[in-house]
Amino acid sequence: MVQAEDVHLADSNPFYGHVDVDGVDHLVRERSPFKARVDLAAFDGDDLKSYAKGMAEALAMAHARSDADGGLRGDSMEGQILHAIDQQGGKDAFVDVTVDRAQQDAQQVAADWATFKQLNANGQL
Repeated sequence: MVQAEDVHLADSNPFYGHVDVDGVDHLVRERSPFKARVDLAAFDGDDLKSYAKGMAEALAMAHARSDADGGLRGDSMEGQILHAIDQQGGKDAFVDVTVDRAQQDAQQVAADWATFKQLNANGQL
C-alpha cells in the first residue's frame, strides 16, 4: 500500500509506512504536524461543491497515474474490468450492480452527513 501511495501521488506522504502484525500487513500513517485541517462547517454549498470537485479530480488523477505509468501492474486495468464484466453476466448485470451500489452509497453518504452535522453541532469534532 505504501508503494501504491508513492505511485498514485506526485508528492507522496512521507508519513506513510507499514507494519506486520501476526503476519498481517497494515498501513500506518503519522499525521504531519504541518498539515492543515479543513473546516468543512465553515463551507457554504458552493465551497463544498468546489472542494468536492477538487478532491474528485485528485482521485481521478491518482487512478489514471496508477494504471498509465505506475508500473505496479503489467496489464491494463480496463482490460481486467471488461473481463470481469463478461464473467459476471455482461453489461446489463454490471449496470444493475453498479446502480444498486451507487444507491446504497448515496444512502450511506446521507447518513454520514447527518452524523457529521450532529457531531459538529454538539462540538464533538
